[in-house]
Amino acid sequence: MQKATLLVFATLLVAGCQQSSNSIKADLSSYEYCSQDHKRLEAEYERDLAAGKFPLDINYVQPANIKEKCLVKLWTQGQQATPPVITWHGECKNGYADKLGLLMIFSKDGERDSMRLYEGDGHGGMTAYYGISEGAGKLWSGRDDGDKQTFFVCDLKNPDNGFSVARTDYKTAESYDFIFDEDSLAMIRLYPNYSEEFSRAYSDGNYTSDLFYSMFEIPKNSPSRMSGVAFTYSGSDRSMTVMDAVGGKEPVVSKAQVSPRYLNEIMDLQQQLVDTMNGINSELPRLMQTARMRMQEYQRRVCSLKQYEELHINPEQASEICSLQILAPTSMH
Repeated sequence: MQKATLLVFATLLVAGCQQSSNSIKADLSSYEYCSQDHKRLEAEYERDLAAGKFPLDINYVQPANIKEKCLVKLWTQGQQATPPVITWHGECKNGYADKLGLLMIFSKDGERDSMRLYEGDGHGGMTAYYGISEGAGKLWSGRDDGDKQTFFVCDLKNPDNGFSVARTDYKTAESYDFIFDEDSLAMIRLYPNYSEEFSRAYSDGNYTSDLFYSMFEIPKNSPSRMSGVAFTYSGSDRSMTVMDAVGGKEPVVSKAQVSPRYLNEIMDLQQQLVDTMNGINSELPRLMQTARMRMQEYQRRVCSLKQYEELHINPEQASEICSLQILAPTSMH
């Protein structure tokens, strides 16, 4: 799991601006300066979204383990490289994957990267419920139907070692990632051209006085840019540090009083992310329960069969499938 953004910030490539350091330091904490990047990036996103520049990349892939036509639908936001090698362990109908089945995805070197529980409709449509990524060491449960993705994600080997909740709206190309670690919480909103993150540390279930906000530009043909503000509250004392960085030089930092207008906007944004997180949390137990029931249904069918040909499974694969770990429904705390 990620640590607080202050740690991430130290590893980013950062730099100064086109203006001189002295002139930047003079206006770095003003509302106009603090908000200009956000307004510019938000306008770029809305313009590109209206122009239809964020379509789903959809591929129908023939499984390597099936001779008959049995296409599996794979989708991702943005352009994908060559579709991966896959195997499908389920039924086929009308030339497409049908009903519940396990999809295995392999890397270029032939190693299995992940397994995913899909449900096909026999006409090309598919819904994903469950996944195990051996490459990333993650286990996830929820729902992805090609319109919206909502998953609870945890560590494969140690599910209690922190977790995250991911939400992607494919129509708007907008993603959220809420990352809970043993001593921190990060709330991230990601667009194709920039991301925003809040991070806080906590101890014994209580938040500490530190809060960090950052905005990171995802560049196309220009140097990356990161700007943000760190807040530290201690009793009646309050200190804020504004940072601005572009490219690969040292960041320009100002400890001047941040514009109250900018501060209010950041606090409003934090509340929006909290509301989004709570909304996802209210949906998550139901989605995880459905995913669990689908996985159990698939396992019961595989484990009760003596002939696996109709599901394109061999006895060794059946043994592995019957022993797969299943997450119980849960919620964020």
